[in-house]
Amino acid sequence: MDRTGLFGLFNCDGAPPDRAAARLLGLPDAAHGADHVAAVCDLADPGAAQVLDARGTLTLFLGRLDAREDVARALGLASDSSDVALAAAALDRYGAEARTRLDGEWTLARWNGAQLTLVSSLCQRDPLFYAVRGARIAIGADLRQLSRIAWIGDAFDPAGLLMALGRASLREPGDGRTPVIGITALTPGGCVTVDQSGVHAAPPAALPAASDWCGDLDTAMAEAEALLLRIVRQRMIGGSYACMLSGGLDSSLVAWAAAQALGPDEALHFLTSAAATGSRQIDELAEAAIVAAHLGAPHRPVRAAAAPGPYHPDPTLFRDANGPSLDVRHYLYHRFAQETRAAGASQLFDGQFGELTLTNSLPLHAPASPIGMLREALRTRWKPERTPDAADSFHVDLAPHWLTAPPGPLADALRSPPTLPRLPSKDERWGVRPGFAKAARAPASLDLGRVRVAMPFRDPRLIALFASFPAALLYPKTGARTPGRHLLTGKLPDAIRLRGKGPGFAPDYAARLQSDAEDARGRIALYRRAGADEWIDLDALDHGLACAARGATAHHGEAVRVQLTALAGAFIAWWRDMS
Repeated sequence: MDRTGLFGLFNCDGAPPDRAAARLLGLPDAAHGADHVAAVCDLADPGAAQVLDARGTLTLFLGRLDAREDVARALGLASDSSDVALAAAALDRYGAEARTRLDGEWTLARWNGAQLTLVSSLCQRDPLFYAVRGARIAIGADLRQLSRIAWIGDAFDPAGLLMALGRASLREPGDGRTPVIGITALTPGGCVTVDQSGVHAAPPAALPAASDWCGDLDTAMAEAEALLLRIVRQRMIGGSYACMLSGGLDSSLVAWAAAQALGPDEALHFLTSAAATGSRQIDELAEAAIVAAHLGAPHRPVRAAAAPGPYHPDPTLFRDANGPSLDVRHYLYHRFAQETRAAGASQLFDGQFGELTLTNSLPLHAPASPIGMLREALRTRWKPERTPDAADSFHVDLAPHWLTAPPGPLADALRSPPTLPRLPSKDERWGVRPGFAKAARAPASLDLGRVRVAMPFRDPRLIALFASFPAALLYPKTGARTPGRHLLTGKLPDAIRLRGKGPGFAPDYAARLQSDAEDARGRIALYRRAGADEWIDLDALDHGLACAARGATAHHGEAVRVQLTALAGAFIAWWRDMS
């Protein structure tokens, strides 16, 4: 198998598995049983792939459990029990509730000869897809591999493909629709059982309700610090680690925590996105160097290569994304994966999603005053309500016919104006921010699972702790990012702790969008031959790239839209084996 994941074929009627399909999934002959063939693989952390075959039941487990001793004690098992044994026992005892009782990031598949159960932790560690035809079930981590199985096929599901190109508001919680007809994704926190009677999904799992926490900021941040360090340590599996470091608040918090949690025989390497040599691009090497020197760890710059580029990705991107990619800086993450492995590491710490807890910079919600409410009432009375523009719900320029006649599952969502999320008011608890759903879905690996990405700020325990804190305690002043700066007091220099927002993750991003645009225009003919104009507006793409090439793009949002439309074209050409 050439990627991390769970893979298998199962027959509920006892028939032997399809050997041709097994070869497409890369399953070894040794993994065959009478009515199934299955295997689990982790290219970055082989110990995370575990199998338990006991009493006629096969359990495949991929991931790591946190607080294993506590779990073993609660289940009455030995403290040295394997993760797969603990997870199997937890599923026996708690059923679908195991999703919220087993901390960590993991995926599980269980087969008893008649029924297959698939379960994911609240945050997705690795992708898992399933397809069902009669008594046959196929599972895998690779959408393209599954689509090559004869009884599944690779036809696009219009609603699924457009959802993959659209905003999160188009997808209901727990909706595992993919771009391919008949293939469904196990969603974060999902629990699905499949047998001869059909597919049965448990309701989406949710974080526990916030408690009525009481205390001052010092006490709150002491709890947050202890939990953050525990989370980071639990993500460490031994050996060497890499950590993305910009010298900004989010990455510096994770860098500090990783340095504190490091074991005596472990190594930490800081990686910083750097401007091209000799260019006038602005980067954050100097700020990151301050943090690295303070923490006593080696620090190296990471510069994007000439290829892949922002419009034309490395071919593995779409296998990693399992569909179209919305990652505008994919080419730089490709380099970070390479540099992580060059440093002798297979795990990369990433400070994404700090705004969900420690580093929010937006103002708390301020309820409207009576005068403001009256003004709004008059405005809405005399000003016609704006009809939602369907195009605003997508990250790309779609072919026009999809905007006038969208697939049925999207029609209602497109007719309704999007509900804008708001932060809590000063009288409310911080709560669970809507962005947690996006964080839970974020890919936790690079290079087909050869590099594990650890994102401590999305850990459900940290999210739940902050949900219980009063919003006014955390963010009394807009833009101050009080929790993160308070936690780092005395731990990093004030030049880092108090600095404002930096220039951005990719110093060369804007320049590359312009310099690579004309070359991207040359691939539009390929996209037409691949049939991409059925899905995206290639004339709009050609115009957008022409503007980008001469530096005439209207604004940043338009530049991103053009880039993502080009990536959608590249995906369709790749899917049709024409890239």
